[in-house]
Amino acid sequence: MIEINQILNNTYRIEEQLGSGGGGIVFKAYHMRLEKYVAVKLIKEEILGAVNERAEADILKRLKHEGLPQVYDFIIDGSDVYTVMEFIDGCSLFDEIVKRGKISYKQSLEWSKQICAAAAYLHTRKPPIIHSDIKPQNIMITSEGKVCLIDFNISSVFGGGIYTVGSSDGYSPPEQYIARADKAAKFKLNKSSNSHRETQLLIDDDATEIIDDKTEIISEMQVDNNKTEDSHTTDNTIIDVRSDVYSIGAVMYSMVTGMKPCNSRKNVTPLKKFDANIPEAFVYIIEKAMSKEKEKRFSSAEEMLKALNNINKLDKRYKRMALRQEIAFIFCVALLVGSIISAISGYRLMQTENANKLNEYISVFNEMNISEDYSEFDNVFSSAASEYPNNAELHYYKALMLYKNQNYDEAQLYINENLLNNISELSNETQSDIYFIYADILFRQENYSEAAEYYKNAVEFNTESADIYRDYAISLARIGDTSNAENIMQTAVNKGLTKDGIFMVTGEIQFMNGEFSEAVDSLKSGIAISDNDTLKRNAYLLCSRAYKEQYSADNENIMLENISLLEGALLALPQEMTMQIREYLAQAYIDYGEISGRDDYFAKAVTLLEEMKPLGWSNYQTEMNIAVLCDRIGRTDNCKRVLLEMAEEPDYEPYYFTIYTRLAYCEADIQGKLEAEQRDYTEFNEFYNSAENAYKIYTENGNSDPEMDKLTQLRDELASLGWIN
Repeated sequence: MIEINQILNNTYRIEEQLGSGGGGIVFKAYHMRLEKYVAVKLIKEEILGAVNERAEADILKRLKHEGLPQVYDFIIDGSDVYTVMEFIDGCSLFDEIVKRGKISYKQSLEWSKQICAAAAYLHTRKPPIIHSDIKPQNIMITSEGKVCLIDFNISSVFGGGIYTVGSSDGYSPPEQYIARADKAAKFKLNKSSNSHRETQLLIDDDATEIIDDKTEIISEMQVDNNKTEDSHTTDNTIIDVRSDVYSIGAVMYSMVTGMKPCNSRKNVTPLKKFDANIPEAFVYIIEKAMSKEKEKRFSSAEEMLKALNNINKLDKRYKRMALRQEIAFIFCVALLVGSIISAISGYRLMQTENANKLNEYISVFNEMNISEDYSEFDNVFSSAASEYPNNAELHYYKALMLYKNQNYDEAQLYINENLLNNISELSNETQSDIYFIYADILFRQENYSEAAEYYKNAVEFNTESADIYRDYAISLARIGDTSNAENIMQTAVNKGLTKDGIFMVTGEIQFMNGEFSEAVDSLKSGIAISDNDTLKRNAYLLCSRAYKEQYSADNENIMLENISLLEGALLALPQEMTMQIREYLAQAYIDYGEISGRDDYFAKAVTLLEEMKPLGWSNYQTEMNIAVLCDRIGRTDNCKRVLLEMAEEPDYEPYYFTIYTRLAYCEADIQGKLEAEQRDYTEFNEFYNSAENAYKIYTENGNSDPEMDKLTQLRDELASLGWIN
């Protein structure tokens, strides 16, 4: 067995164990010649007999994909076999979900595409590779915000067969549980489990588990080695590429809900039960991927990726009825006599009935754009579209109106459906505008890679706009392409880029190069002289991130500077642009409170979070943070009030066990502060009973939580003292 500090192959110094997956144990090691960290994987003994070492090495070293770690070496040391791979610096998707509670739809969509792309690459290798253990713990998020799929089971296809080596509860498809021993499996894994849990909750028979435990469940399974990966047989016990498709769908489910799906042999709780605002097309893709019957899933990760790339068009199917109603309205307007059209106040659309009429419509739209008064836009556009339904320039003004009114998702959908396919009909300047709008929307979605492509298109059709070059350079910096970002920035400077823009781009490049102190100086200089609110907001957020990179226990001043920066942003920006600023500031208050021990900063965080609730920025995690902070600073009454409100919220039903447990402790604290003759533990007992009822649901699948044992012990102590009957 490999040991810590052991030197492997005279090259790699083993430093720590990172984890144990389906195919082996992974260690962090230091490459002594190259002076960098690598990941060393010891292949488990029970599958060594099935590994063809030479073929294994060849497969590993041929893998080259941005969504997979690079393989450096393959080592045979006595009876042990090791693979040496790139060490991915970042955190797991599991940790991201735990930290955020749930991942935004836009970010979930982007990461889902990257996961599918990596899986599709593995599936199309010769021989094909089935990952078989795709789950949040096996998906790393790099420092650039990109997905890297780790712990793939490379020992897959020898002699034409396929086998997998592990499964994880909630993320494995039914076939990984129900494969039978008489299916000529070449090996069998004994059921094992690391049962240590922090917290986990089941809500009902078809429920899901909160994704904040560290458990990996390796299920007993058998796999057919005599089927190829593309043999889409009706036998639902065979492992193939569609098994990975199920797991990807389950990961997507976890991202948008913050929950781990229940065992695939049960009915998974519908997504809409957690969040009615998840786009219908995204729900459709996830549910199709997670179908119990393989024939109903996407046939491959590649097909699933195509669906995700075309999700806006797919989503239109679910809006078809509303769209037909709009078209019917436009058609009716087209039939109205000219006198109705002329009645539109302020716009003389019927001065002529000749070919100049289209120009008159365009002139009106230009006036609206200049004045930013779109109150009559829908009426005018309905008339114009009824007469010129295929005119691309009219569609441009509709997209521009949606964009300027901050209806970004609608603008993106409209551009996709009405402009990108016939954009060549427009002038170069208008084409550039459309590409710029589309790129800006992608940038707001944090899809920086695609944004860079559309900014590139924009500058090709307008080579004189310094602002487009500026934003193109920023998007390149965000994806880590700082060399090209510097070149594009120089072009922007040559085109007349203003000083604030130069500071902003410079700060972005410095941040990506790890020059955090320099980035702060550049970004703050840009903020001080800029009158562009969007640029300033982005700079405030990036500057805050640069401050956080410099946090240390012995330098509280950095934290205070970050707080001062964000407090200034609240005053400098329009309110509708401050939601993310407020989120950053609340966390900055908490960070400083932790380091300094000052409860007044926790109190500031509470105030800020409570102010966010009526603005529509509220979820379970936000409200639980408020409750925990109130309890920490001794505001137990406020803590109790917040928790009681949460207990009345149907959407928080999956969290009732946690909520009622905290309520019971909170009530015990409240009563404990009173004089003995004033204490009344009736409510405590009621909260305990509610927690116990929720806990019964949680334990139906054999789970447990030490918090319930502690709470029961407290209840028993109070009963023994006569406080509870």
